[in-house]
Amino acid sequence: MAGAMTCFGQGDVAAALSHAQQALQLFERTGNRAGQAWALNSIGFDHALLGDGQAGLAYCRRALDLSRELGARSYEAETLDSLGYVQTRLRHHDQAIGYYLQAYDIFGGMDRRGDQARVLTNLGDAQLAFGETQAAITAWQQAVAIFDELQHPGAELARGKLRDLGGPESVGRAPAENGHR
Repeated sequence: MAGAMTCFGQGDVAAALSHAQQALQLFERTGNRAGQAWALNSIGFDHALLGDGQAGLAYCRRALDLSRELGARSYEAETLDSLGYVQTRLRHHDQAIGYYLQAYDIFGGMDRRGDQARVLTNLGDAQLAFGETQAAITAWQQAVAIFDELQHPGAELARGKLRDLGGPESVGRAPAENGHR
């Protein structure tokens, strides 16, 4: 796992994918199902980053099923966020929005505010691509508010998205759903 995260952090997605695949094999041999869920999600996300959205979707769905079977809410939320990203890459924005909203709810139940803000930033991207500009603005405003509360540098990314649209940076209250769940 450490090798995959290190390579990913250095921007070497292909090497991160290779390490995650090796980790998956080790986790399968040792019966570490939580590790398998983590590795499957990592492999799926890496595939999507490398342009193979269909493979990304398949691995992330396996990770989601396993996370839910294990009751591993943290892995489930991370995988839902990854599925949102994969679906965005595949231009299935309505499905991406649904995944992001599920991830947001789970992270909220775990009081993981930074993760909620990250998901809101991603949600806004999917909403904008889906033509829901006001919902995207609201999501990014909420992300800014949370990031500011946490004094997290992610606030600048969300602020930049708002500036790009010419939208106000004021704070909203709840995720913009527009009927998606």
